[in-house]
Amino acid sequence: MFKIAIFSFLILFSGMFLTIPARAECPVGDLNGDCCVDSHDMQVFAEQWLLPPESPADFDGDDVVNMNDYSLLAENWGKSGFPLVINELMASNNSIIQDPQGEYDDWVEIYNYGAETVDMAGMYLTDDLNNPIKWQIPGGTTITAGSYLLIWIDNDTSDSGLHANFKLDADGEEIALFAGDGTTLIDNISFPEQATDISFGRYPDVAQELRFFPEPSPGQQNNEGYLDEVDELQFSHERGFYEDPFMVTIATETEGAEIYYSLDGSNPGELLPRGGRYSGTLYTGPIEISDTSFLRACAVKTGWKATKINTHTYIFISDVITQGSPGSDWPSSSV
Repeated sequence: MFKIAIFSFLILFSGMFLTIPARAECPVGDLNGDCCVDSHDMQVFAEQWLLPPESPADFDGDDVVNMNDYSLLAENWGKSGFPLVINELMASNNSIIQDPQGEYDDWVEIYNYGAETVDMAGMYLTDDLNNPIKWQIPGGTTITAGSYLLIWIDNDTSDSGLHANFKLDADGEEIALFAGDGTTLIDNISFPEQATDISFGRYPDVAQELRFFPEPSPGQQNNEGYLDEVDELQFSHERGFYEDPFMVTIATETEGAEIYYSLDGSNPGELLPRGGRYSGTLYTGPIEISDTSFLRACAVKTGWKATKINTHTYIFISDVITQGSPGSDWPSSSV
């Protein structure tokens, strides 16, 4: 479900050819992951000398680490790339962290995984690859080695804090970081629909695997988060008015997910404090609906982000005709 967009030089987009910039890769010879070729990489290279295939130091792919690989490392000695990644983001912030103005706005976290401070002044952040220079990072913006930088994506013009001139779409989109030339792509993340107060990003930091984080960590190392998201529920019968009894089936396309439901208005699929059990009744087959019912359901899977609780109210005409004035037996919430 989660993918980092694969970039090529030409892709077909809305019937037109769109030129996509090349990614700013770290130089060949970077063996310790700091995006710079230096003595640290030479030490790793020496440890890999004459090792068999699949060694990271086999730069030319001839299945052995030898002088040819050393020559490639030497050619890039002292060269560096951009050791920056879009590490975490939040597109629906309601109560997690406030910006300097005291507002709960969208944010993006940039992480410097390199060994040196990076001057980010003049780089660009955008949510539109057709417009890579949408917002330019102001002068004086630096990020030290191993540090995190928060940028508020709130279309705010305040001078306190870094505020981009656009907002994130909680329904899902893409955000990218470009170098100061406005064409060199440093990093990007495509994200799906976002839930309120749940962030999204890389796990572990810098890695290409993307996860949801129920415990967001702006400015800090990402936690384990969710492995993936359970696909939405599908009901055989839509909510509405009915005259005859019927059987409701509920399904999700996520293999291994379990569905829990309730008919009393309570929340199903919530992890109970003891025994690792979930609230509600485990769905094992079609549910009979023979009178006015308030059916709620949720799909869960260990380590995954559960679906939202989906509510279907089925109203039988015969019940409406005979019901009295609102009383204690009426539902306390609406759909």
